[in-house]
Amino acid sequence: MQAATIKRAKALPLFNPDFPDVRFPGAVTVIVVPDSDDPTPLPSEGTLRTVCAYLDERRLLTTELYVVKPAYQRIEVAAEIVVSDNADLADVKKNVEQTIKDYFHPLKGGEDGQGWPFGGTIFYSRVGQRIFTVNGVDSIKTLKMFLDGVETQFCADVTINKAGLLFSTDPQIEVHYRFDD
Repeated sequence: MQAATIKRAKALPLFNPDFPDVRFPGAVTVIVVPDSDDPTPLPSEGTLRTVCAYLDERRLLTTELYVVKPAYQRIEVAAEIVVSDNADLADVKKNVEQTIKDYFHPLKGGEDGQGWPFGGTIFYSRVGQRIFTVNGVDSIKTLKMFLDGVETQFCADVTINKAGLLFSTDPQIEVHYRFDD
């Protein structure tokens, strides 16, 4: 963070990006995420080189150092929501969509608002809890999640890549009032 305009970084010991499934003694990979409002903030090649040069001066001589961009995984949420009788449908829909986008944002998401954790698990129940924080939400009729375009198991937690970050851009939210027959 001292080397460039980096908002978040994650060091992966024993990790060589060319061989992700093999533990490499002496290898350290640093993932850097720049400060940006973009849903998938990516550092420029110049930023990667600047950070690498800065860290290279401070590494142990025998350490192999890699500085890389984050690997993003797309999380899509589809939900059917029943709203309170006195709520505005358009406002609830807009606020739920923004809540989901913010929750999965790599820099301002997560439980603490400090960014989605690298490799963090998506807890199904917490996604529902986030939706319930929106004023006017009465109940959630259906809630589905898709990771990289593949529907996840219903009502199950989802594990993402150990160094991955999430982003969400277009939640599919349907809202309506409760109709009692």
